[in-house]
Amino acid sequence: MPIEATHTFLEGGEVYITLKKSGRNQDFFTSFKNKNIAGSIKLILRDRIDLAVVTKMFLNRYLKDHPGAQGQLLVSKRFDQIYAHRILVRRSFTPGAKYMEQLLIKLAGIPKLKNRSGPLTDLWKRWGVTE
Repeated sequence: MPIEATHTFLEGGEVYITLKKSGRNQDFFTSFKNKNIAGSIKLILRDRIDLAVVTKMFLNRYLKDHPGAQGQLLVSKRFDQIYAHRILVRRSFTPGAKYMEQLLIKLAGIPKLKNRSGPLTDLWKRWGVTE
């Protein structure tokens, strides 16, 4: 494909969650046989379904807004899927990938640094989006 990509500026993934109950641990996420699965945190908290699949970023934001839910949920260490966000640009297109890369560095800092800073990372922190 005639495209160029920026570096990965944000990584994330989807995790499984369930209601914390006596005897439940990470082994609960090993098999999904005979378990109801949905995509809603509220259904888990109401004990209406067994499992939910949610993005880690959405879960972080939800727990930031509802800190009391943290102790009620068991979150899998296993990811359903992992993704890496990049900007894709057609070659010979303006603005190009190099320009977008420089813009990302200006807005979010250098990708490989643990303590990145910039207006975009401040916004991510405020909304519970973590890297």
